Amino acid sequence: MSVIVVGGANRDLSVRVERRAGPGETVVATGSYESNGGKGANQAWASARAGAPTVFIGAVGDDRAGIAQRDELVRAGVVPQLSVIDGLATGLAVITVTDDGENSITVVPGANERVADIVPTTFPADAFVVVQTEIGRHASELAMTASRRSGARLIVNAAPVLDIDPRAWACDLLVVNEHEAADILRAAQAGDVTGPRVAQTILALTGAEAVVVTLGAAGAYLCTGTSGEVQHLLTRPATPVDTTGSGDTFVGHLAARAFLGDDWATAVSAALAVATASVEQAGARVW
Repeated sequence: MSVIVVGGANRDLSVRVERRAGPGETVVATGSYESNGGKGANQAWASARAGAPTVFIGAVGDDRAGIAQRDELVRAGVVPQLSVIDGLATGLAVITVTDDGENSITVVPGANERVADIVPTTFPADAFVVVQTEIGRHASELAMTASRRSGARLIVNAAPVLDIDPRAWACDLLVVNEHEAADILRAAQAGDVTGPRVAQTILALTGAEAVVVTLGAAGAYLCTGTSGEVQHLLTRPATPVDTTGSGDTFVGHLAARAFLGDDWATAVSAALAVATASVEQAGARVW
């Protein structure tokens, strides 16, 4: 039994600025640093740190960034099943972080474009499979289909929301933030939906058994198909330094806690606490 994460691996270049540049404008950064990142690799790292046996399936280039990614995952206790792609660099994320801790991210996929080539056709039936859509539509659909076929538990992080039919998001748990939730509702032409009804509407649109909508400092909504009711789960106040990777920390920790036996509400509450702690330090893997 294990948590199996299928996703992206990147080298992060983070640049701190007082404010983002406007069109045609140049601003001077106050600092910069490099670290390992990628939604899938971050989630696998967080899952292993939370105590779950964790496998990461992804692709890196034949370069120093790929070696550094593998080594850090191994140190965290992850079993990396990384395909090394000749002729492509490890994915790169350029992250701009402002003084309020908010970020904007531009990703160069690199070797992540080849993840579809290595997605297994089946998974162990007792696994928790985690898929986030940074790896593209084809790879994401392959992983989700293989998980359903195998009878494994499936957690999908629709980040970003791709041009996928809403019913294709059917899974045991669908995790989105407020922006991704709005994208799903817009694609389904669901009209003006706000507050807790967002989670209820996405549950009905996608056929997911449960939906989590993360709300940043306001916590998260959890809606399950068993009751249809929405729980608003809260987190403590924090002074953000860097929100990079906090969503990945949330998903990875949640998956681990669910694998270890927590119900969704308990797992979400635990993941919120860890994600909140993560924004109080710089970088994607810090708690």
